[in-house]
Amino acid sequence: MTLDEIANFCAETLGMTDNLTVAYAKRRAQARWKIIWNTANWKQAYHEVIGQVPANTEEVELPPEVELVTAVRINGDRELLPSSQQTQIMVDPAGFGNTGHTYAFSPVARSSAGAARIRLHRPFERETELLLICKRKCVELTAGTDVPLIPGADECIVAFTHGDLYRWQRQFSKANEMFQEARALLAQMIVIETVQAAQTVRLVPFTEPNGYGAETDWLVSK
Repeated sequence: MTLDEIANFCAETLGMTDNLTVAYAKRRAQARWKIIWNTANWKQAYHEVIGQVPANTEEVELPPEVELVTAVRINGDRELLPSSQQTQIMVDPAGFGNTGHTYAFSPVARSSAGAARIRLHRPFERETELLLICKRKCVELTAGTDVPLIPGADECIVAFTHGDLYRWQRQFSKANEMFQEARALLAQMIVIETVQAAQTVRLVPFTEPNGYGAETDWLVSK
């Protein structure tokens, strides 16, 4: 369903097809779509960024369409592990500001323009290629003909928008029923995305003698 179809359908269900109600339904549908998008790392949100990072670069600013980074490859053949700045202070305190063997990354605060950024532990000694697997920002529903990208999202948006309209009319019991239905639909979407799709789960040990003291260390991201 398009944005206009969702808004009109929800308004018609309440028997309120005036312009004010339809406009409110459209705004709620747009907001609910963004909430659904932010709930999980959907396959439709997959985005790749590849580029050359100059030497001595400790913080990398990402393109504006990137919401967050989920995995990083360096030099075409090695993974950078996700970590945190607190962890890196404990395991490699000298790594901040000093170049060397780059072995991990962590997200840091967004730039003043709102762009996502990551910190490299340690920064590169020379220009280096990075491939980043990212979640892109929500592809918002702006035009009336726009369609939600995630399968099943339109039914979920309809249920949430119905609930918003009932709450707007102070029909709270009906609103709660619709919210329960919407949450069930959202949970089903997540199950389909993460459980029913074909996948292989593997436990892979990793040793990093250059960044950690023992070759038997296991690096675990939490």
